[in-house]
Amino acid sequence: CSSDLKGAKDSKEKHKRILIYNFKVYLVVAFCFAVVTLYSMIFGSQNSVVGVLVLLVLMILRQVDFGIDTKHSIAVIFMIFGILAAGPRLANTVSAGWTFLIHFVCIMAILILSCHNVIMSNHSTFVLSYLLLQGYDVSGADYEKRIVGLLLGMVICMAVFYKNQRLRPYRRSFLDLFREFHFRSARNWWYI
Repeated sequence: CSSDLKGAKDSKEKHKRILIYNFKVYLVVAFCFAVVTLYSMIFGSQNSVVGVLVLLVLMILRQVDFGIDTKHSIAVIFMIFGILAAGPRLANTVSAGWTFLIHFVCIMAILILSCHNVIMSNHSTFVLSYLLLQGYDVSGADYEKRIVGLLLGMVICMAVFYKNQRLRPYRRSFLDLFREFHFRSARNWWYI
C-alpha cells in the first residue's frame, strides 16, 4: 500500500488510492464475517470454528502451494482435512498418554504433508486449525455436522487451490515428501 501511495501524483489521487485500499480491506472483512456466519447458521454455533478454519485455509491456499505436483497436492489437502476431522475428536476420547501420542502423530503428519517448503508457512494455519478443533470439541449430532462442514470446506479449498495452481510446473511428487525426509536434515529437526 505504501508504494501505491508514494506513486500518487497529488493528494486527490492519494486519497482515492487510500479509499480503494480501505474498500478492499472492508470487503475482505465482510467476506470473512459472512463465511463464519453462514457456517454457524448451517452447521450450528458449536461449529463456527469450522467456518474460521475453512476461511484461514482458503486464504492461504489461494496463494501458496505445497511444493509438489498440483494433483498430488489435492490428495494432501484431503489427507490434512481427514486428520483435522479425526485427530482432535479421537484425542478427546482417550487418556492423557494416548492423547499426547495422537497429537504428536497428527501434528507431525500435518507438518510433513504441508510444510515441505517452510517459507510458505502452510503448516502454521493447519496446526492452528487442528488446535482450534481440539479446543472446541463436539460430539454426537454436532460432530456429524462438523464432518459435513469440513467436507464442504475441503471441496471449496481444493477447487480454489486447483484453479490457482493448476498451471504451475513442479518437479516433486507426493512421494518426494517422504523420500526427502532424513533425520539429519534441518527441516526434519524443525518438524520434531
